[in-house]
Amino acid sequence: MPRNEEKKAFMGIGRFCVVLVIALLLAWFLLPVFRGIVNIGNAAGILLCSFALWLAGYPGAAGCLSSLWGHPGGKVLLSAASLALGTFLIFGTVMSCLMAAAIHRPPKENGTVVILGCQVKGTQPSLMLTKRLEAAKEYLDRNSEAVCIPSGGKGNGELVSEAQAMKTWLVEHGIDESRIYPETQSRDTVENIRNSKEIMDREDLPKDMILVSDGFHQYRAGLIAQKQGIEASAVSAQTPWYTLATYWMREIFALAQEILFH
Repeated sequence: MPRNEEKKAFMGIGRFCVVLVIALLLAWFLLPVFRGIVNIGNAAGILLCSFALWLAGYPGAAGCLSSLWGHPGGKVLLSAASLALGTFLIFGTVMSCLMAAAIHRPPKENGTVVILGCQVKGTQPSLMLTKRLEAAKEYLDRNSEAVCIPSGGKGNGELVSEAQAMKTWLVEHGIDESRIYPETQSRDTVENIRNSKEIMDREDLPKDMILVSDGFHQYRAGLIAQKQGIEASAVSAQTPWYTLATYWMREIFALAQEILFH
């Protein structure tokens, strides 16, 4: 095979592999949509992957961009878009590294477990909340002197508070009720941590706060705790695989908001 043809074949295989990876990533962001999960995470992921797929898979993409660059307005638009995309990619990469590191902050023994609430369906914990409860139960089973604060108020469509749903689940799965101190008023992570700390102080509970949440959430939760003067460690729940890309992306936007506006 002549060298030029060999080079073209190699480039064709490389392009196919890139397109395949992007298509799989796009499918990963699309999967939660079929489970009714739609948020800024999969919206941004679908948009970015669709653009990357067009750029990598459509032979005329470079020509379209070159034509747009030839117009004064197009040049401004492409420059602004490139700057925004580059900034987002750098920020997202840095945050992803910090998020990944925070997943494995080792928990101290016999501390106060604070389970950060999320969606309850009627009176039952959602799949994500159930995973957090399973992680909390595992820690409580290993640490017999540890206590637990399930934290979360009552949201839209929820028949009971997230804290009450968590308490019911824990008792049904063998955790003694005397070890559970529900916090039923919080509406977000800031209030979860602040209200739980007030319970810890009022009830003279163990001083070491152990945050139980999904791994992608641990860095921001730890950041919020630090702003309140609390050095917390982590017990990370296993996020359902088909939602991980969506919630990871959403968390990057949440971190941008936390850093810029709080």
